[in-house]
Amino acid sequence: MPVFVRGQRVNERWLVMKKLGEGQFAEVYEVRDISIKEGNCRFAMKVEKRRDVRSVKQEHKVLTRP
Repeated sequence: MPVFVRGQRVNERWLVMKKLGEGQFAEVYEVRDISIKEGNCRFAMKVEKRRDVRSVKQEHKVLTRP
């Protein structure tokens, strides 16, 4: 069962457009930033299926490395 559904708002900022895919540990959604009025600002939102803060922090560290 998906974490989010099409049209659902997340934190009053993101509008879920569609589910892009999923793996064993996470689901990825196409979302639109509704706080930006101009243009069509779309992003990917990754949602971990389980609450493992350490792995999320490690992934963030790797992805933001210069």
